[in-house]
Amino acid sequence: MTQQILWQRKWKATNLKERSAAQEHFIDLCRLLGEQTPAEADPDGAWYCFERGASKLTGSDGWADVWKRGSFSWEYKGKHKDLKAAYVQLQRYSVALENPPLLVVCDLERQFPAIGPECVKGLEINPYAAELARVTVWIGEIQWMRRNGFELERQPILRPLDTIECRDAVMNPDSTEPEWPEAEFIVGIPPFLGGKLMRSGLGDHDVETLFALYRGRVPPEADLVTDWFKNAYAHVKSGQTKRVGLVATNSIRGGANRRVLDRIVSESGIFEAWSDEPRVIDGASVRVSLICFGATDDAPRLDGRPASRINADLTAGAVDLTTAKGLDENRGVSFMGDTKGGAFDVPGELARTWLQLPTNPNGRINAEVLRPWQNGQDITRRSADKWVIDFGWEMSEQEASLFEAPFEHVKARVFPERSENRRESYRMRWWRHVEPRPALMGKLAPLARYIVTPRVAKHRLFVWLDSVVLPDCQLIAITKDDDATFGIRHSRFHELWALRLGTSLEDRPRYTPSTTFETFPFSKGLTPDIPAAAYADDPRAQKIAAAAKQLDELRNNWLNPPDLVARVPEVVEGYPDRILVRAIYAIIVLFIVIVLQALGLLGAVPAMRITR
Repeated sequence: MTQQILWQRKWKATNLKERSAAQEHFIDLCRLLGEQTPAEADPDGAWYCFERGASKLTGSDGWADVWKRGSFSWEYKGKHKDLKAAYVQLQRYSVALENPPLLVVCDLERQFPAIGPECVKGLEINPYAAELARVTVWIGEIQWMRRNGFELERQPILRPLDTIECRDAVMNPDSTEPEWPEAEFIVGIPPFLGGKLMRSGLGDHDVETLFALYRGRVPPEADLVTDWFKNAYAHVKSGQTKRVGLVATNSIRGGANRRVLDRIVSESGIFEAWSDEPRVIDGASVRVSLICFGATDDAPRLDGRPASRINADLTAGAVDLTTAKGLDENRGVSFMGDTKGGAFDVPGELARTWLQLPTNPNGRINAEVLRPWQNGQDITRRSADKWVIDFGWEMSEQEASLFEAPFEHVKARVFPERSENRRESYRMRWWRHVEPRPALMGKLAPLARYIVTPRVAKHRLFVWLDSVVLPDCQLIAITKDDDATFGIRHSRFHELWALRLGTSLEDRPRYTPSTTFETFPFSKGLTPDIPAAAYADDPRAQKIAAAAKQLDELRNNWLNPPDLVARVPEVVEGYPDRILVRAIYAIIVLFIVIVLQALGLLGAVPAMRITR
């Protein structure tokens, strides 16, 4: 029979009064813990003793049953006594007792809890990290013991801490769902792996198995971290866990990631969260969200401030915009741009050389498969003058090969990479873009221009592109060509809406067709499903269009001052004019760039096209 059980039996059976039993109880406790008693440690009773006299703040005198300078004061009470009142009494003695850091109250009925590092459980797939976690827990206990006046083991050998297990937290080796240990609280920092990094980090087989294992409970397009939120919430629902605190990237606030939070908020609630905090992981700066949920009577707190409610997008307030749904009148208007899936892009000068080549053997010119191309950086910075080879979504390999120069370029630059692609359709149709967006192309066909905005950008802006320009997948294309729609996109109302309903990449907001465009409540009579001609005489549309047109003109004049640039027709018809920098201006700019680069204040810049 262990010493602890003997101690528990002795004091559970006693009927002694507080004053008769207090000192013997404490001495027995010292023996149980291997600590010196007050008389053994301090025979003079100068810094460690029983019945230390003290004056209360109210003026009367009293004593603490046990006192150790710089460590604790201890107050005993008999069975069924009010320990809160005893604690208040110790607080009143604190000044006279030199403000001990630990105030302890206990009675003779409650038993000493067996709490130690073994109560910390954990799951860690990396053996080194698992062992590091065990050592960290032991260090924490040692620090607590020393800080609170307890002696350490005479032989400081750490016992095995098998409660921290080295295994996968979301999938067993046999592809089944693992059981998490029962715990009162769950805390952790799960791995930050998005959809693309999951495949490179885990491998195709494990990713597909993981998707199948959590199908219907976690969206396959969600980040890996959401599996931890799902499992932790299942423990809360089953009663195995009271509260949970997890860290995720701030992208958990939107898109497919947010669906796990939607359920938590609707069924339980988030009681504390930090929505967007900086963090450095493996040397890279990221933005994270800290989320706590489970059973509590505490009032919600968001970003350190009281909140009436915390919504699934980690905003506060009764108006929950995460419940906004896509509107039918907004559908089929905004699209993600084309995804190349290879080095189909070429410098403008090479494209112009191909445009001027003779007719191909099929009697067709290269202009049929060459288009100017722009991505997000072309919109937020200067155009890099890139073009793209585009064989469409129906052209066969044999047909494409008759556009000789562009096809040979694709065969040399694209085929080696695409021939090893995991997806059969990408591998077999290597000469085509992986996602050519035929629906978008069909919408652009009758238009002279259309609106684009970067998917991810620090500042939300919209610009016009000529319909012959192919938008990259990092652009969202809006297939409207009227100034009123352009103005509504630039409105403060839409900007705030996009910020609230969109997600973000680090500190840069993300714009998506489904969450930020299709949910936006356009004014009645100005919705995207109505042709522009139908509201051309609407005074609202006219005012918005005039302001939008002026904004676009001012911006273009500021970016491309007429006296500093020249607009030059392309080498063949059917394409928008090129904007070239005049020679004298180019010399000035080049001088400034050279000076700034010499001072280390500027990196590489896009090449400039110069004209007289």
